Amino acid sequence: MSRYSALIKFAKTGNVYWGCFNGPSDSMYRDIVPFEQLTGKYSFDLFDRLAKKSKDSQVTPDDIDDIAIYRGGDHEFNWYGKGSESQRCIVEGLTPFAKPDSYSDGKPAWVTEFLNNRCSK
Repeated sequence: MSRYSALIKFAKTGNVYWGCFNGPSDSMYRDIVPFEQLTGKYSFDLFDRLAKKSKDSQVTPDDIDDIAIYRGGDHEFNWYGKGSESQRCIVEGLTPFAKPDSYSDGKPAWVTEFLNNRCSK
């Protein structure tokens, strides 16, 4: 299985979460993890242990926010979707190709800024 790290940024708060992109299915895992919970080496086993298994029934319309999603790796790209920060999940935009007008290649500036700030701590 090819899995890639992803970053998810919430529009209202500006908070960034860690996510997982499944290469063979070209889609995101629904659950996301706050960076504060990450210690030591990031691994997908750690992601699997920390991911809160969200339930659709717990997401209310007030919980939903616009999100920016970035997938790193050998081919960097980004797109937009909807997510619930309180339930730590992506609710729309799991696949980058569902809305081709929101997809673009490369690393957006917010990712570079986040990574630079994170590495300087």
